Order: sequence, then structure tokens, then C-alpha cells
Amino acid sequence: MGNWTQMDEGGNVTMSTKKQEEEIMNQIETGKTYTVSHSRKGRFDILVADTNDEWTSGKIVKGTADALCHGNIKETGESITVRNSFCHFKEIISATKK
Repeated sequence: MGNWTQMDEGGNVTMSTKKQEEEIMNQIETGKTYTVSHSRKGRFDILVADTNDEWTSGKIVKGTADALCHGNIKETGESITVRNSFCHFKEIISATKK
């Protein structure tokens, strides 16, 4: 299994394995909101409607998902489906849940 590194929001470099990334992806839950860092589409927040091992779909609640083709750009309020292996998901915890 390959290892790779990524940088968190604080600029710290972390190392992950494919297995660790798969465990994170399996924790994505329907009905929760996540900040998505997509390798091609950029960063946006999504309210998850459906997820499985390969795909996650939902509605963009903040931000814009970029695309090479102008017609494929998705804005706040639009539905989107992303391939999990191209993404890093970080759950957004609202102040009311703390």
C-alpha cells in the first residue's frame, strides 16, 4: 500500500495510508455537512444526501465547485456528486452541537 502526504489547514504535513483514507471515507454520513477539498474542483461545503465507498452526492451549501468546462461549474444550492478518492472530507460541527 502506498503512503502519501498532505498539508492540513495549519500548514502541518501529515502522512496517510490508503487504509487510513478508506476508514475516513467510510465515516461520511448522510445528513451531515462537510468541507470538501477536491483535487480538481477546489474547496466547498456539501450537505451529504447519499454516499458509498466510491461516490458522495449532496447539495453545495457554501462555495463553488470549479470545473474545466464552464457549464460544469456548480454553485451554492446546486447538487453535486464527487468521487471520494479525489476528496478530503472534514465534518463541519455547528456551534449548537458542541
